[in-house]
Amino acid sequence: MIENCHISDDIYLAFQQDKLNQEEQIKFLTHISQCDYCSEKLADFMEADIVPVPPDLKQNILTASKRAEVQFVKNAKEMTKRMQLILYSLKVGAATVGAFIMLLLFMNLYNADGLIKIQPDIKKQSNTLSITNRIREGTDSLNENLFNFSNGIIKMEDNNYDK
Repeated sequence: MIENCHISDDIYLAFQQDKLNQEEQIKFLTHISQCDYCSEKLADFMEADIVPVPPDLKQNILTASKRAEVQFVKNAKEMTKRMQLILYSLKVGAATVGAFIMLLLFMNLYNADGLIKIQPDIKKQSNTLSITNRIREGTDSLNENLFNFSNGIIKMEDNNYDK
């Protein structure tokens, strides 16, 4: 295996083709790790097998990237992202409209006889409440309903994303 304290070309070739048994590989690698001459020769031997890069590789890649089918795939991916953004925006818009509708449903409604209050937690209200208190209660009710509605949408989106 080792001639004149160095590895022969046949052994380098056998190592490169993975034809050495385990014991021979250990001896080979041990010698390579200790002998600078043989490690440089191995590097040169392996470097000779490296395929050089074609000089026009960059130009070929750029030309291929400008082909119609590549541009179509690229544009399709961009449109998919845009459509996802539009759909998400529509969902947010629908949630906003839904929240506004809930605001209208749960706010104080007036009729000819006086104040009628619609709230999910049914409370007895006095007709003698000040305007500030009515606004505060309506706002509190709105905030609670918007919070619950938005949490429901977020949970729904999380469930859809997890699938």
